[in-house]
Amino acid sequence: MDTLLYQFPVSHYCEKARWSLDYKNVPYQTKNLLPGLHQLVLRGKVEDTTLPVLRVNGRYIQGSDCIIDFLDQAVSGNSLTPIDTAQGGETKHWETFASTELATPLSIFYYAHMLENPILFRKRSVQNGPWYAPFYYAITFNLVCNRIRDLYNIRQKSAEHARQRIKAGLQKLEQHLQSRSYLVGDQFTRADLSIAASLSSLAGTSPSSPNNASTTPDAIAEFRDELANLPVIQWVKWLYKTYRN
Repeated sequence: MDTLLYQFPVSHYCEKARWSLDYKNVPYQTKNLLPGLHQLVLRGKVEDTTLPVLRVNGRYIQGSDCIIDFLDQAVSGNSLTPIDTAQGGETKHWETFASTELATPLSIFYYAHMLENPILFRKRSVQNGPWYAPFYYAITFNLVCNRIRDLYNIRQKSAEHARQRIKAGLQKLEQHLQSRSYLVGDQFTRADLSIAASLSSLAGTSPSSPNNASTTPDAIAEFRDELANLPVIQWVKWLYKTYRN
């Protein structure tokens, strides 16, 4: 297959797509895009401008969930979707949970602190980006920051509210995982993958998400350290070690 993944390198959802491609042993290339300019690249290819987008032999599949659906149908072996209907419903619950209770508040927490540190944010924004990223942000950086504030409705107390939502989500996960190794059934599924990808920035496990001190505000680093020894974070690290190629 001629396979190309359009992505934002540090996106939880793009990490979910990369992991699913690797787990299914599908060779692929990536094309790193920049927020704002990505709309020009995707225009005429897909219905909206959200990433990731997977191009396979000229066909475009948008969204990490749809990419997993496609891969499980097109590629035999290493299925991520349970056949059992009841387990399928549980899997959908945890995929939604990963998005609404983890990925969204994590994005708000991250941007709320990064926007208070524009120098670090600019350094972080150009890492793993296309070659023209520094020139693009030199012109549009303030506009991009304002767009992010509006997109995530970031206000004075946004970071603390997001922090509490993250901790509540982690607590629910730990309660569910007390006597089990997987979220659904007794094998690795897209539910586990979705949760682990969403928490990859906290666990420091994403191959494409830099976590070095030079681009990480103290508040984010301290929160990561505070959670580092939680069983659910150790579980995420175990999933990466065991199932991430």
